[in-house]
Amino acid sequence: MSSQNIAVKGMYCIATYICLILLGTLVDIEAMPWISSVARWASLPMLILFFYLNTAIDTKFEKQIFFGLILFTICSLLEMAKPVLGSYLVYILIALMIIAYFSYARALIAITSISSTLFFQKKWLAGAIFFVGLIGVYFIFMASHFSLTNPILVPLMCLGLTSLFLLMAGINLINQIDGSILTGIWVSITFLLVYNCYLGLKINPNISIFEVPLAIAYYLGQLVFVWTAVRASLHFKKYDHSSISDVLKKKA
Repeated sequence: MSSQNIAVKGMYCIATYICLILLGTLVDIEAMPWISSVARWASLPMLILFFYLNTAIDTKFEKQIFFGLILFTICSLLEMAKPVLGSYLVYILIALMIIAYFSYARALIAITSISSTLFFQKKWLAGAIFFVGLIGVYFIFMASHFSLTNPILVPLMCLGLTSLFLLMAGINLINQIDGSILTGIWVSITFLLVYNCYLGLKINPNISIFEVPLAIAYYLGQLVFVWTAVRASLHFKKYDHSSISDVLKKKA
């Protein structure tokens, strides 16, 4: 089930993406601050191009990831509209991110065989993880000191629940797909959750959510997730099975 011999196209997109996120998140260019902004706006379109070059986008798995990528890209581009949207921008961005994360989770569910999944066989474990996740979301909000009347509280709670749903979708892939692909998915989800937790602690209507110190975790999470999805899709293309789930199944 190795995908090591499958040719990956558009590696220049990955190289460009890495350069852009370094410029956009780690390099402080005081003389020309617009360079960091342009780098952030141009980064995710490179991942879209990379994904498009390597996939036919004709399976539910690929369609859901592509849709999520489009929404995340819109989020980054909408930052250009901050002078017009003002404090409303952060609410729009969170709403789009919730839909995009949900789309990623649906992509992961699309490559699982429900009756043989970990959570289907051990429903108590799913309940336990969900309960622990809710406690984690609660403590993040407690640490952020948001008042119950703060209008940003509800969107952030929805983002927290969606992040938990994505995490559970990733855990549920245990014994469902090849180990290297599973590892890539877990690593990417970890990066994205770290970023989301930071947002839960520090966000306010006046900040740029892609300029926070841990934004690098968000961009790395996107990179690993898309790279892993491409490897999975290429594996599907190579073996030409009728179902992507059949291809990604881990052989005994």
